[in-house]
Amino acid sequence: MTVLRNLAGQRQRGASLLIALILLLLLTLLALTSLRGVTLESRVMGNIKQQRNLQSAAETALRAGEGALGTAVVAPDLASSCTTTFCVPYQLRNNAYLNAAGTALGSETIGGRSVPRGYMTPLFRNGDPSATLDGYSILSNASATETPNARWYVVDLGPLDNGSENNCALTGCGTRYYEVNSCAGEGCASPPSGQRITLRSVMTKSF
Repeated sequence: MTVLRNLAGQRQRGASLLIALILLLLLTLLALTSLRGVTLESRVMGNIKQQRNLQSAAETALRAGEGALGTAVVAPDLASSCTTTFCVPYQLRNNAYLNAAGTALGSETIGGRSVPRGYMTPLFRNGDPSATLDGYSILSNASATETPNARWYVVDLGPLDNGSENNCALTGCGTRYYEVNSCAGEGCASPPSGQRITLRSVMTKSF
């Protein structure tokens, strides 16, 4: 009788140990699943925060470009070099972007189609002229190391009245269209790495 009771007690203790191990395993799996969920949520929240920061920086740079153009008292001269606070390096003529020398920037292939450079994708690669939001120096060559920041530039789209294009000295330049482009994030560099946000607006200015 005593032997049978001892065997029954050992079986109960063995079953209790097995149940405890199973419960411990389930709790461990639950903890690992929760930890993975917290890690994923942290990454998602980090990406959302970065996107919002980049959006804010790009919008601030866009407003800086619009503000600099809005305070100009004479029509910007494309021959002038870009500075950290003002930059109008391109003009749009006949659906092509031209540099200060009047030379077309060429084309690039996007989605199997050839499109003018700058028309589909803003020109923010290393070495492209732009003004900086945070005061970093303008890059002068494609091999320079760039500190990621928010940048902007303006494109002269031409006058509302085509007849006034060459009569600025006599009648003023009239009302002109300008395209303001901004970019924020490491992806603004070339080759792009990391996230970036680009914004574009069109405004008019009378001189």
